[in-house]
Amino acid sequence: MMTTQTDGDLVCAVAGVTKTYRSGAEQLTVVRDVECELRRGDFAVLQGPSGSGKTTLLHLIAGIITPDDLAGSIQLEGVELVGLSENQRRKVRLEHCGLVFQNPMLIQELTVEENVVLPTVTQGGSGRAALRQAKREAGALLEAVGLGDLAQRFPAQLSGGQKTRVAVARALMGDKRFVIADEPTGSLDAKTSREIFDLFLQLTTAQRTVLVATHDHRAADYATVWLTVDEGRVSVERGR
Repeated sequence: MMTTQTDGDLVCAVAGVTKTYRSGAEQLTVVRDVECELRRGDFAVLQGPSGSGKTTLLHLIAGIITPDDLAGSIQLEGVELVGLSENQRRKVRLEHCGLVFQNPMLIQELTVEENVVLPTVTQGGSGRAALRQAKREAGALLEAVGLGDLAQRFPAQLSGGQKTRVAVARALMGDKRFVIADEPTGSLDAKTSREIFDLFLQLTTAQRTVLVATHDHRAADYATVWLTVDEGRVSVERGR
């Protein structure tokens, strides 16, 4: 696995990356020659019309998919993802990234605590000591997202905003420092959406980095970095 030396504040860097989807003789270039970087403590908001390539860019950064011809560079915490196998990219992602989606994808038969602990179990941490440590971490994270008193409830007993908070806590398990969220407030009302963005902003004050793809215009008020996708091109503006 190739590691590239970077400065300590750089979380991810994308350079010269293009992604094209092909169907028979037809092809569609979704993102083209992307150049962007995120640093510790950034709250980055990715916006653009539906179908503009926001999700594709998130998946490239997270190593879920690869760029055309394995060209360009995608570095995540100093590790070059381009050229790695799918399994190698998955290991890097599991170590460094927490993913949050519009659907929180909680398992209905598990309690809130068990849903948050699940990543530890699926990654092999099923021994008693590992489970005890995972439960302690889950408890601390649930407190951090304002759900410390709901650990033993089931998903059906939660509101939409509470489910999203559980998903955020789960994404942070293992001391993840980079949260990638795809439309996390897409099905939430305005008040709850603001609460989720407040939570993401709180995470960045602890030197975590948050990247959110969203149609919600309110997100821009929280951002320190604005990324816009338009016809495959990504523009970047850095603020406060």
